[in-house]
Amino acid sequence: MTTPELKPEEKRLVKKIGAENIRMVPHDKDGTVVGRAQHRKHHGCVSAIFQVAADVPEELRHGVFASPGARFNALIRFSSGRQQDDSKDDAHGMAIKLLDVQGKRLDGQEWQTAQDFVLLDNEVFFTGDLADYENVNRIIARGVDSVLAKTLLKFIPDLITLVQLHGLKEGELLEQIKDLGDQRPASPLSTHYWSTTPYALGPKAVKYNAVCPAPRQLSGAGKDKNYLHAALVADLAPGAGPASFDFVAHVQTDPQRQPIEDPTVSWSANGAREVKLAQSLSGPRKCHVRAGSPRRSSTRPGTVWRRIYPRAR
Repeated sequence: MTTPELKPEEKRLVKKIGAENIRMVPHDKDGTVVGRAQHRKHHGCVSAIFQVAADVPEELRHGVFASPGARFNALIRFSSGRQQDDSKDDAHGMAIKLLDVQGKRLDGQEWQTAQDFVLLDNEVFFTGDLADYENVNRIIARGVDSVLAKTLLKFIPDLITLVQLHGLKEGELLEQIKDLGDQRPASPLSTHYWSTTPYALGPKAVKYNAVCPAPRQLSGAGKDKNYLHAALVADLAPGAGPASFDFVAHVQTDPQRQPIEDPTVSWSANGAREVKLAQSLSGPRKCHVRAGSPRRSSTRPGTVWRRIYPRAR
């Protein structure tokens, strides 16, 4: 499986998206970075053990899954996509950072010692078109960058952003964005998470899925704006029972039904083979970050480029 070179127009769009994300990074008055551009609100950074399954199929024994039964210390950051108020629907993130991972690194990442898996609580993304994504990102960045964004008049740039998003593809993209962010889990530990986009694992293309044993969505309103942090702490308290996710791969079996270039298509609903690769267990059962505190969680960024080669070399 080879990775095609980006076309000149794709390189231009990627550069623009990077610049827009930098614009969205919040700063103090003295210029100090105080948060992230994406998934700014976090609910906790949890210590965990990531254990590779004993029966990983031979064809998938690559990268961190090369040795069945291997155990990695890990940190897991749970976050919200855009909302600062947990009682509102949103997309939510689960970023798994495996520590002290040995192996040959991707080019430019030789100094790294970790591997990240970045997941979202929706199986599909709102678009697979880079130009569409750049349009959406630019409109959101413009709203965040507005001089009114941090005042009592912030509803004005919010409204302008909504109107502009509605104008893309006759409102189709806005509806897809709403579908992506319509989640309200009872706890960060009570929902499934997906990679949304595929990755190479040896000769195979796979999408990753962290499977919650007992998913629960919140019904009704009136929850505290920081209830997800409180729920996470409660779920990790002594006597609360085991906290774990099965880490699963959806393995491509049909390139037509499970396209690599279109993350709006559900692979699980279109015949992908499901294989358990690992289990993630909470370690010391301790949540390190209190709601609203940016330090430990926000200074541990997750990126899909932080990984060892996903195949034997």
